[in-house]
Amino acid sequence: MPRLLALALALGLAAPLAAQPMMPDAAPAAGAVSASAERVEVGVTVRARTPMPLSEPGCVGYVDPSAPDVVVDWGGGDFVVAVTGDFDATLAVRRPDGAWACDDDTHGVLPVVGLSSAPAGRYAVWVGAFSEDGNGLSATVAAGPPAPPPTLGPASAALAGRIAAAGGFEAAQGAIEVTVTAGGPDAAERLATADGTACTGYITAARPSAVVDYDAADGTGEIAIRATAFDDEAFADLVLVVRRPDGSLACNDDFGGTDPTVIEEDPTSGAYGVWVGTFSLSDPVSAMLTVTETAPAFDVDDFDDYDGGDFSPEPYSEGSYLALRLDAAPAVRLAADDASGSDATVLLQPEAGNPVTGPACSGYIETAATAGVTLSGEGPFAFRASAEDDLTLTVKTPSGDWWCSDDADGLDPGIQVDVAEPGTYLVWVGTFGDLDGATEATVSVAPGVVESSGGYDGYDGPTQSEGLHDGSVLAPGPGQIALALGTEAEVLAGGPILNPVTGELCRGFVAETPTATLAVDGAVGIGAYAEDTDLTIVVRAPDGSWTCGDDAEGTDPYVTVDGGPGTVTIWVGTFSRRTSPVEATVYTDRFE
Repeated sequence: MPRLLALALALGLAAPLAAQPMMPDAAPAAGAVSASAERVEVGVTVRARTPMPLSEPGCVGYVDPSAPDVVVDWGGGDFVVAVTGDFDATLAVRRPDGAWACDDDTHGVLPVVGLSSAPAGRYAVWVGAFSEDGNGLSATVAAGPPAPPPTLGPASAALAGRIAAAGGFEAAQGAIEVTVTAGGPDAAERLATADGTACTGYITAARPSAVVDYDAADGTGEIAIRATAFDDEAFADLVLVVRRPDGSLACNDDFGGTDPTVIEEDPTSGAYGVWVGTFSLSDPVSAMLTVTETAPAFDVDDFDDYDGGDFSPEPYSEGSYLALRLDAAPAVRLAADDASGSDATVLLQPEAGNPVTGPACSGYIETAATAGVTLSGEGPFAFRASAEDDLTLTVKTPSGDWWCSDDADGLDPGIQVDVAEPGTYLVWVGTFGDLDGATEATVSVAPGVVESSGGYDGYDGPTQSEGLHDGSVLAPGPGQIALALGTEAEVLAGGPILNPVTGELCRGFVAETPTATLAVDGAVGIGAYAEDTDLTIVVRAPDGSWTCGDDAEGTDPYVTVDGGPGTVTIWVGTFSRRTSPVEATVYTDRFE
């Protein structure tokens, strides 16, 4: 059964309506216009009456197939059709050759169809809505050549003024911080950077947010410009555009969470124009612009409150960056109400580590969302994903909140939404491990709650494995405590380091310094447990061998080690990355 027909039946719609064909030659509801050198705009009333009958990619939502909303006589060349309105709109365009081009959610929840070297002729345009709730709403269709890139204003027009930054300022006075206003009406996506990095978001092009007058003399060799939303602007996703003294541009989005950073290595003296924008077109928001002479790390965890050992990360490391494409069309569309839900089979090809931060925000995901979900009814609703692989879930709500899950039901993730919001939930299905290829999974949404199994109940696989490590990261040394055989002790488990020991069950996140040490004269059993936390364990035996353990008793690890007499070194980790160490108990058993 075609997916759109299945969705129509699931929502209780009559199947014959979905089969009504589109009528591109009918008289357009809002009339016909001509466009060539200038863009034209036409106001339309949305007719979201029938499920979209087209099966081409991106052709979703509800329309009135009986006639186009508007017809555009195009003179030829690069052609763009865009829709604006206060709802989740969709767009279908029939080209002169009879082919269709559709879109949904290119700009937030608004669609855009762009055609390169489009031939002259008649283009029939339908404006739809993702749900029937859009019927009768007003929208505007803009059609014509692509908008030119915005012209960035002069440095003298800076909204927050000029910032003097002489080389060595951070050591002398600390970071420079200035309050700025972020956002504006101008799309930054058509700006061209020197290295080809894509610019995103919306700025006030005519006036930079601020100008940094940098004097490279006595500098450290780099400057970093960062924008951070204030707490009362919690849903603001910021972007940065920086114009260097030579006129070239640098752009960034989501360096850390949703905060952007531009790092200039070997910066030259001169004026750096800074535009702080918002990822989506929205009202301006307040933000903090920070300038330093040391590049910030990608701050995932905060261990400031820990005093049981040195949790400081390495000063630098090789990394990868994944910029989530929040404006890309999801692979599938799902919907649920209080009576029914829907699901889909998807093919996952994770690209890089999940850039969203949080205790359960783990694994690897794609840049574009796996699914777009709409909810209606009282709730609650359950988002789930399942596969043979260990999966993760990341969800962005219509209001901008982020939620993550890993191992809510065994190895399958689940997220519960208690109160449905209007709009589209973006869902990323990821894998806990970095796969070499693609894997198939099922993603679903349904009315009901997520009942966690508390981890891996019923798991009957191996609970420990040998490991290999050169000792360069987890170096033996004094631990938080010195255990005695047959005793247990309270410790702090977890850390910022992805377990560097290689082996089948070498998982989780640990600290560089050991959790505990234990003097032994033979075989020993070592375990750990914690309330509501999935733990892992890494042990180095006196003979230098490594052993990893996971899920021996539910989600609690237990290993047996026999590496001769001497000192056993123990690291107790957490399966998922945590924002701070967790309280746990480590214990030992003697084997005679």
